[in-house]
Amino acid sequence: MNRRSGPGRLTSDEPAIEIRDLDFRYPDGTTALLGVSMTVHHGESVALLGGNGAGKTTLALHLNGLLTPLPDRLRVVGLDVADGSNLAELRRRLQVVFANPDDQLFMPTVREDVAFGPRNLGLGRNDVADRVKGVLAAVGAAHLIDRPPHRLSTGEKRRVALATSLAMDPDLLVLDEPSAGLDPGGRRQLVELLRPLAQTRLIITHDLALAAALCPRSVVMEDGRIVADMATETLLSNGELLEHHDLAPGLGEPSTATGTRLGQQPVSHPDPGHYDREPPLSAERAARQGE
Repeated sequence: MNRRSGPGRLTSDEPAIEIRDLDFRYPDGTTALLGVSMTVHHGESVALLGGNGAGKTTLALHLNGLLTPLPDRLRVVGLDVADGSNLAELRRRLQVVFANPDDQLFMPTVREDVAFGPRNLGLGRNDVADRVKGVLAAVGAAHLIDRPPHRLSTGEKRRVALATSLAMDPDLLVLDEPSAGLDPGGRRQLVELLRPLAQTRLIITHDLALAAALCPRSVVMEDGRIVADMATETLLSNGELLEHHDLAPGLGEPSTATGTRLGQQPVSHPDPGHYDREPPLSAERAARQGE
């Protein structure tokens, strides 16, 4: 029997995510997923790594039913994603935080954006108001409650987008490139926001230091396949593997958490501890609608 053991946390005999031999081809004939199999257990924080076009985002779009798998190929918290009758419950229990926060922020104010999902769940006015205030406080964005989203910085938008997902009280979070566009201070703050969350997390990222800081396990995709699944520490210690799958920092990209660039100071792999060296400075809409 499923039961919550804390805010947003579900324990279950079923895996949080179970994928079995999942294939997907786009209408133009592009094969995006080929024989993907993976299990994520409740409470895990897993990095999903790979180059552009590896299939990571396509996989994420399957997880909440925006793309439809064949029956019994993909189950999330025990729900068959292919069964359309499961979609409302699925999208409440699994929330995708998209790479571009503007995809999730479309109301006139932050308050209305964060309230959008809970209202669709049928919560009363007072409960909605309490939930909005609670999740905004949790992500350090309480002071933004009456601001228009289009006037926010990238980092502020990411906080609010995360709040819109947390407002649904999900069991699982899928975060697509959450550190994209953030400066080093913003990345440190992101880690401090995500680290204490109770939800099972699948983090799609190119940021190896972020993966090291938040994810004990990493899964690597290439050409629609899973090519590695191992402890993040083991992955990051294997320079040959990183290079082979185009995960090693390239020229002009940060090679360490301190912002060192290749050609300036060679290093072995990103340092997961760098996000702790300074304290923090203080999806498509359907993914939140529960429809």
